[in-house]
Amino acid sequence: MLAKFCDGKHRTNEGSFRFELRLQEGSRDIVVDPRNERVKLYGLMPSDFQEKAVLADLLAPPASPREYSKIIVYAHPGDDEEWRGASFHKEGMIRGFFSNHVNADIWTYYLNPERATEAGVDDHEQIVESILCGQKTDIMPDLPAGYRTMVARPVNASEIVSLLGEVFPEYPTPLKVPVIENSIRLEASHFRLVRDTAGRLVSVAAAELDRVRKTAEISDCATAPSHRGKNLITFLLSQIERDVMDIYGIEDLYALARSGEPAINKAFHKREYDYFGRLINNCRMPGGWESMNIWCKACGPAFVV
Repeated sequence: MLAKFCDGKHRTNEGSFRFELRLQEGSRDIVVDPRNERVKLYGLMPSDFQEKAVLADLLAPPASPREYSKIIVYAHPGDDEEWRGASFHKEGMIRGFFSNHVNADIWTYYLNPERATEAGVDDHEQIVESILCGQKTDIMPDLPAGYRTMVARPVNASEIVSLLGEVFPEYPTPLKVPVIENSIRLEASHFRLVRDTAGRLVSVAAAELDRVRKTAEISDCATAPSHRGKNLITFLLSQIERDVMDIYGIEDLYALARSGEPAINKAFHKREYDYFGRLINNCRMPGGWESMNIWCKACGPAFVV
């Protein structure tokens, strides 16, 4: 699939494959994600698909029924009529996704129509409507007495994998110690931890860093069941927001939160993230396909915690 249009490939930390698509106006990034049966394309315009019959090749039935069923384009703003004319549907936006704080419109195409149907859509809408009525705050919450936080080091990878595995029986990306370890070592991700009074890891969150575009995706948020209700994720978000701005100069943050889980969506809204749409049946989770809500936050020079 697309091999004749691409230069090489390499495996990412998430178990996906990244290609460079050759076009007259330059190259474009493509990520093929077999686990979640999706293809992600970055920076393409509708006119790009006309080159070398790229559109026809991409939208052709895949060789394997489970190879991919959803195509996602992270596009620069504009060209709405052209995207719709190519049978793409706009599912949302990520604020400041590209360099120089340029937004990304997210356009999707489904090769399997069943995947475009969102189970529980009414419940998901009610969750968002309820959360958007709630209060926001940019004040950093306190940790419970005796709890402490720290930036993760590579040696903490096994603990992180154990906690994520405890909270999520199935995960959309591989939960492997070497993957997390390398991500921390190479500063591809910035993890923060919370330990309880006994020194046990009880909460974790991370920012996946894009140094080129100067943006970061909040991910890997988890709290041990026995320690929930203490605002630990909200605390970690406040710390990570400050870290990525102070250490890496990244001001634009976004997150994809499970649409059926009120708590994590509420945490982002509370930290003044804005809601920008929903990616339908975007990844695999324990209950099957999971739709993900898009939350974005701009942490400018006046950002204070």
